Amino acid sequence: MRRGLEVPRYIVVGRGTRQTTGKNTMEKTKIFIAYAREDEAFLHRLREYLAPLERNDAIETWYDGKIAADEQWDEKIKTHLHAADLILLLVSAKSLASNCFYNEEMKDAFGKQYYF
Repeated sequence: MRRGLEVPRYIVVGRGTRQTTGKNTMEKTKIFIAYAREDEAFLHRLREYLAPLERNDAIETWYDGKIAADEQWDEKIKTHLHAADLILLLVSAKSLASNCFYNEEMKDAFGKQYYF
């Protein structure tokens, strides 16, 4: 058996249909990324893959690293989690062991329709 760095699995959770304004403009897909702090390197790697979509204004990603020091952490996470069109869960042994990831973000995400 080969040992090495554990690679998280990605789970995409979708909220279903999007509300449209009837305008001809395309809205960005809002993506919330949930991860354990120990998996931060994988978050950065994922963001590199998503960068072309962000650059072309197709998506807007959000993760807790965007919270300013003077903002309410729990409130900010809930706001962005509930506003997301897609939720990307970086699932690993470390994220499943994280109380915040498991009890807050993952349970909330699975309250929505999900895809693997």
